This record gives sequence, C-alpha cells and structure tokens, in this order.
Amino acid sequence: MTAPPGSFGSFKFLREIGHGGMGSVYLSEDSTGRPVALKIVPEYLSKNAEFRNRFLRECKTLDRLSHPGIPRLFEQGEHGGRMYLTMEYVEGRPVEDIVRNHPDRAGADWIAAVLSGAARILDYAHAQGVIHRDISPKNILVTDADEVKIIDFGISKVMDEVTLTMTGQYFGTPAYMAPEQFEASGSKGVDARADLWSLGVVGFWMLARRLPYESESQITLIRHIANPNEDAPLVREASRAAPPGLASVIDRLTEKNPVDRFQSAAELVAALASAKDTRVYTPRPSYARTAAERRRKKLKKTAIRVSCVAGAIALGLSVWLALKPTAEGKAQKLLKIGHWVEAEKAFRAAVAENEREGDERGLAASYIGLGRTLAELVGNYNLGGHGALEAADTALRRAEQICLKRGDAAGLAQAYNNLGWTHCTRRKLPEAESFFRKAVAVSEKDGDDGGLYEAYSGLGWVQMFDAARRSEAAENAWKSVDIAKRTGSDYFLADAYSGMGIVMASLGKTREAADAYRQAAIGFGEAGYLRKQALMYDREAGMLSRYKRSREESAEVYRRAAGLYEKLGDTLAMAAMHVHLGMVLTKTTNYPAADEAYQKAERIYVAAGDTRQLWGFYSGKGRILMGLKQFAGAEEAYLKSIAMAEQMGGGFGLASEYENLAHVREKMGNLPGADAAFGSAEAVYRARMPVEKTASPGMFATMADRLGAILMRDKRHAEAVEMFRMSAEAYEKIGTHHGVAQETLRIAHALAEMGRTGAADAAKRKATGFFLKAAEKFERDGQEANAGMMYAHVIRLLTEAGRDSEARPYAARMSRFKNVPYIKSYLGPAAAKYPEIWSRKPPADTGASKVKGGEEKETPEEE
Repeated sequence: MTAPPGSFGSFKFLREIGHGGMGSVYLSEDSTGRPVALKIVPEYLSKNAEFRNRFLRECKTLDRLSHPGIPRLFEQGEHGGRMYLTMEYVEGRPVEDIVRNHPDRAGADWIAAVLSGAARILDYAHAQGVIHRDISPKNILVTDADEVKIIDFGISKVMDEVTLTMTGQYFGTPAYMAPEQFEASGSKGVDARADLWSLGVVGFWMLARRLPYESESQITLIRHIANPNEDAPLVREASRAAPPGLASVIDRLTEKNPVDRFQSAAELVAALASAKDTRVYTPRPSYARTAAERRRKKLKKTAIRVSCVAGAIALGLSVWLALKPTAEGKAQKLLKIGHWVEAEKAFRAAVAENEREGDERGLAASYIGLGRTLAELVGNYNLGGHGALEAADTALRRAEQICLKRGDAAGLAQAYNNLGWTHCTRRKLPEAESFFRKAVAVSEKDGDDGGLYEAYSGLGWVQMFDAARRSEAAENAWKSVDIAKRTGSDYFLADAYSGMGIVMASLGKTREAADAYRQAAIGFGEAGYLRKQALMYDREAGMLSRYKRSREESAEVYRRAAGLYEKLGDTLAMAAMHVHLGMVLTKTTNYPAADEAYQKAERIYVAAGDTRQLWGFYSGKGRILMGLKQFAGAEEAYLKSIAMAEQMGGGFGLASEYENLAHVREKMGNLPGADAAFGSAEAVYRARMPVEKTASPGMFATMADRLGAILMRDKRHAEAVEMFRMSAEAYEKIGTHHGVAQETLRIAHALAEMGRTGAADAAKRKATGFFLKAAEKFERDGQEANAGMMYAHVIRLLTEAGRDSEARPYAARMSRFKNVPYIKSYLGPAAAKYPEIWSRKPPADTGASKVKGGEEKETPEEE
C-alpha cells in the first residue's frame, strides 16, 4: 500500500496548493519540519523511461540555478513508484489571482514592474541556458512586498516533450505559447525569445483583461497563433487606456517573427525602464518594415475605386438598397440552425444597426433574438452562466417595452415566451409560468398559433417539476403539438414534439419520449434544420439505449446523428456520437464495433486537443478494452485518462480513474499495482472531501461512499462504517432517501463482516424503512422506474428477514409498473418468489400512442 493519507514518504501534507499536468503540488513539511512545495509526478509519467531520464537531467539543471526570483530545488527522488521533487515554498500569489480578484492593485505601473521583474529573472535563467517554455499568469508569483518570482523552471521542457509524444497534446498553456513552439521541430526549435513572447502575452492580458487570441477550440486557437500571415492584435485595440510606451513594448514582444521581438530579456528590461516616460507609441518593427508596401497597395486600390464609383452609383445603389441583407436576417438564420456563438455576435450587430436606423420593429426582433441566443448558449454550451441569463432578460425586457409601445402582439408573445425559458433555466418556475401564461393570453387574443404552441410547451415544462401537476404537464405538451399542427409549419411542429419528449422523459415514459424525439427529428429535417435534427436523434438514441431490446436501434440512430454532424462539419459533436455509439455497442457486447467507434472519436479529439473530451474518451476506451479482456490496453487507456484528469484539476474524476486502473490491475494479477492505484484514489478522495462537504453535499456523499468501498476492500471495516455513515448523513441532509438507504445497507454489510450480527440486522431494518420512503416518494412523483427499483430493495430485504407476508403487498404494487430496468438484479432470489410482480396490468392510456399513429407500445425488456 501507499503511504497513509496525509503523508508521502517522510513528508507531511499540510494542504494542496496546485494541480496540473505535472501532478499535485502540496505545501508539506519535510523530516526537519521545513515547509516545502512538494510536487508528486503522476504514476503514468513516473513509469515512462523517457520522462524519468529527462526529469533527472532537468533537475540537475534546475539545481544550478541560484536567483532570488527562482525557488530553490531542495530534493528529488522516488517513493511508492512515483517521482517527486521538493522546492522552496514561496509565500506569493499568482499574477492571475491578483489581476482577477484585486484589479485596483494591477495598474499600469504595477504591470510594468511585474514584467520588468520577470524579465530580470528570465535574463539570469537564459544566461544559464535554461528556457522556461510555459510563462503564464499562473507561473509568475508576486509577494506582499511586490517581489516577483517565477516557478516551474526546467520541468516545463520535460513535460512539453514527453506529453506531446505520449498524448499528442502540448503541455504548456497554448494561449501563451509562442508561434514557433507549435512548429514541427517542437521544443528543439525554440530559444529565449519564446519566453519573451509569452511574457508579452501576459502583459497584454494584464492590460486588456483579455488575451490576444481567444477561441473555444484549442486547435483554432493554435492556428491563429501559428499563422505567420496573421499579425497579433495590438494591445491598444483591446485597451485604449494602455500607456503608449508600455503598449509599444508589449506589441513588440508579440511579434510573430522572433527576429522582430526584443532579442534578449536584458534588452526588454531596458525598454521597460524607458517606457514610463515615453508618450509616443512606436509601431512594431514588422509594421514599419511593411508600411511602404501597404501605402502602395492603398494608392492602387483608391485609383481603382475612383474609376469605378461614377459608373456604379446609378445602377448599384438602387440594387443594393433593394437587396440589402440585414444583420437581423443573418442572425435569425444562425439562431435557427444552432450556430449560437456566431448568432450572438450577429444579433448584437443587428441591435446596433437597427438603433442607428431607428427601426423599432427590427430592434425588437433583434433584442428577442439576442435574448433567445444567450439562453441557448447557457443551455447548450453552459457559456456565460447566470450573467448571460441576466443579459438575456435585459434584452427581452427591452423588446417587451418596444412591442407594448408599437402594439406588436406577436413580438410581445415571443418576448414573454423567451422570458419564460430564461427563468426556467434558473429554475425560477413561478416566474416562468407567469410569463408563459402572459404569452398564452396575448397569443389567444391575437390568434397567433406560433406563440401559443410555444407557450403551452413552456407550461408543460414548468409543470413537470411538480409531482401533483404531472397530468397537466402531459396535457399541455399535447396541446402544444395540436396547436403546432394548425400552423402548418414543420419547424413549429418539430419544436413542439421536442418539448413533448422532454416532458415524457421526465415522467419516466422513455419509449414515448423516444417516439416524440423521432417525430421532432423528422420535422426539423423536413424544415431544413439539420443541427436540430441531429440533436433530436441524439436524444432519441439516449432513450432507446436504456433497454436491451432497443439497443441495436439506438446504435443505428447514433450513426444517423453522427452522419448529420459530419455533414455539418461539426467534428466534435460527431465524435461525441461515436462515443455514445461505443457505449451502446459495449452493452450489446459487440466489442469490436464499439472499439472502432471509440477509435474514430479518439482521432477527432486528439486533433482538436480537447482535454476534457479526451479524459472521458480514454476512460470509455478503458471500459471497452476491459470488455475485450485486453487488460494491458485498458491499463494504458486508464493511465492516459488519469493524465487528462490531472490536467483538468483532479477531484472526483481523477479518483474514479485511479479506481478503474486498480480494477484492471486486479484483473491482470498485479495486486501491488492495484493497491497503489487504490491508495492514490483514497488520497484524492480525502484531499477533496473537506472542500466538497461545504460546496456540494451530494458530491461529498458520493466521495465518502466510494472511499468506504475502498476501505472495505482493505478490510478496514470500522473506517468504512464511518465513511458510509458520513455519506448517509449528507444524503439525509439534502433529502435523498434512496441515498440514505443505500449507505445504511452498506453499513449493515460492513457490520456483518465484523461479526456484529445484531447491529447489522438493525441497520438492514433501518435501510428497509428508507427504501420504502424513497419508493413512495418516487411513486408520488410519477417516476415509476425509480419507484420500482426501490420497492424491489424493500421486497428483497423483507424476504431475507423471513417477512414474506409483509413483502407481498409491495410485490402486488410493483405489478402496476411496466418500466423497471434491472429489476431482477435488485430482487435477487426473491424474483421467483412473487409471481404477481410479473402479472402486468395494462397501464392507463396517457395519449402517448398518438405519437406514432396509435400503434400499441411494447413493454421494454427488463434486465
């Protein structure tokens, strides 16, 4: 086993102070009581021979550095199969933290001082032949006395080279990396001027509070940075308040060609010293060099324009006015086809255009579109959060005012419907319902079926969260479909079926939900909205995948969705479909086809450099290879998923991947390796649980449960009981009865293994009570599948206790439920004892048969 939680070899953990691709960093005490920064390298890197050799070599280089701005290396070594190093602990705050949380401190003079201090440190390091390669606001620290420090020298080079080889990704922070770092020669082709570029980007970010290049896609970001024909933005374009002297320095640092940058850190220090007194902006060297050429081209273009204008005015102006494409029209098209990021920009441009032209109708439509787009960004991409929703509300309220002034009923209904959706997203359900009812009133008065169908769809969505109003939710969802049919619009009808699918899924009617999503997909396809069609296929496949009998059908629908995304050029969405397809095929035990699907997804994610998706992908690939009994390949996949989880900051996901690694090593017979992986998972859980206890009681409960399972494996029963007890208390605090029941049952199993039979029986009785509470609550909420699973636990526990007569009424009650997956596994031996469970009574007609023309629905196969 690894060292007990709270220590690592002779080091005592005090607290975690960092996390990244290099691994965890802890403030620790060494054997002498000295505070140190302890960096523990991930296991997958510690095992890599290439990394080990380079790590040791770079540690020797780092040991030679002696500068007040560079933390000293104390020690490097290996413990429990993981390499580590200890360094001087610096009481400083990252520049990133200071600029974000204390902007008043980060004025222009302070920024110049930080850049100058960092440049002096780099000048020393470069003179020793050491290039940092990962200068960013996270790696520059400033103490309370405004002393500048730079951390992670030397290690970045090792990580850059080895991580690129192993995963196809760059270790450094791409937004701050120099163009030459992305060239084929990699780290071998960079020199000290790469650090100067990175420092320039840090300066740009500190002054402008944004980066020169920003993109949701890492591959797009890299293309912009590496493109030699695309000049980096000027800092004064992003921040007009930037002092001219300092702006000149930063703009020169961010020259694409290293020849045009400062040629040394010492030269940069001198330039910064004189920048404060400089009141005239000096253009970049590349700009000055090409200015004459630009002037020649401009004169040539002007001459051509002058010769053409006279002949074009008479004919061209009238044609342009007649056919002028509006910004609003472009934005509406982007919104409908699901290009929400581009739509937001287009709607903001449309608002500005309509304000300039005084077009109130267009302005109201643009505000409504902007509000809807911001809500879609939060709902589909989780971009902007509550701030975006507040901005959406502001835009929609402005549209409401304009429509009331103009007497525009249709526009007013749209504004109210969209305000309803923004409040739904924040779970402000009473307010959302009020807006939807306003939309109903306005639309009915105006005879506007387009506004009316959406309002009833929204009401159904609100009501599905209230168990007592579930029948109303289904009724309003159907009303929405019927009204949409009257409009004759394929789009409106598809949208209504989409809402129907959500309501049916919430009621546990997965087959009906799948049918509704299929109708929505067909409608969106006929209306020409392929992205929405693909999304509906995705949802349909998700519903179908829940039952064994329909999994082949689910796989085919996922293939259909992947094909649509490929047609749209959305490779990441296509990769997600291949991942889902792989999961479904795994459940059908078609492992070769599942592996092929995962390989397609891997190629896309690696090309895009998407760390989060790669994390999930490698974890899924590990499961696939486990199913194929290819344990060595599964181990490799889990090591890669651990590397991705480390880069994402660790937490529950990282611990889960260590557990997966442990299980595959057990299959391989590598019990010491399994012990080490379980020990790593335990350490992560114990480190994160104090944070989650306050921030997220549900996550705390889950972590305590998983940690308890690890302790049970190690026969540490008393500690396991305590973990399960803590988990049960957390679940009870948030009102999750089934969680309390599960944890209490685990306590019973632990007590039984300890030989405490009486206490174990008492815990089982308590668990039975909580399972019954959970079952009754799920039944009241209309969640038949979950209610059935809870009743199955009650029946099994009562039967095991010899209380068959008490179990039988619950078996009779279960006969009313038709959609209970995995029921036999929950019942255990009791499955054969109560034939009434399998005597299905036909469910009441909910109208769901309307979805496919009235044909009878089959009962999903149970497992």
